[in-house]
Amino acid sequence: MNPPAWYRGRIACMEISLATALALALCGRRAHWVLGARQLPTEAHAWVWTENGRIRAVRPRPPRPPPPLDRRPRRTSRTARPKG
Repeated sequence: MNPPAWYRGRIACMEISLATALALALCGRRAHWVLGARQLPTEAHAWVWTENGRIRAVRPRPPRPPPPLDRRPRRTSRTARPKG
């Protein structure tokens, strides 16, 4: 995720999960903001947990390209040319 031009930091799992937890709290839904870490290899991660389970980040699918404008209709028995 690309941050806005005025923001000099990075937007990663901690920022996204905190914003998600705050948004859920403002909507009146109970959520837990969870921070996890391990030592070898050093790694940290943040996520949101609700009563229904973990909320996973869902990336939107890229939009499908529009169909070409010069598409010709397929020939079927109704559109077949008459013989003779």
